[in-house]
Amino acid sequence: IELAVVIKNVLKNASPEEAARAISGYTLMCDYSERANQLEHGGQWTKGKSYDSFAPMGPTFISAEELGDGSGIPLELKVNGEVRQQGNTDGLIWPVPRLIAYISRFMTLWPGDVVSTGTPGGVGMGMNPPGYLKPGDVVEWGSPAFGYASQAVVIDDEE
Repeated sequence: IELAVVIKNVLKNASPEEAARAISGYTLMCDYSERANQLEHGGQWTKGKSYDSFAPMGPTFISAEELGDGSGIPLELKVNGEVRQQGNTDGLIWPVPRLIAYISRFMTLWPGDVVSTGTPGGVGMGMNPPGYLKPGDVVEWGSPAFGYASQAVVIDDEE
């Protein structure tokens, strides 16, 4: 689970203050990874995160005017009712405006772009033994600020 930042203004080489003014608001993103292909074929993490249905967002959108700079937001993810991830946006390496400003140094951000900020510890690959999702599992994610959403794990058998 991650806080996802929605951009409202074109942003390039921004300061953190400019970045903060360019944030429309926030939602949540459930950041899945398909580890077999991601690890088996080497390279960038992106291919393991790009499958259909792998980045659901929601359940709500909150404006920057209402939520502020995105700090202090508790986040939680459960698998079959068991807490797997629990954190707070105060634990991000960089505050949200600094992160957005940094990204704007190497890519232009456009209105409607979504930037996911990072996930708390507890991903399945990091468990001992690894705790990967399987068909039938139910993943619930959310925050008191945003509410909660869920998704059932299924296998797409189409080749």
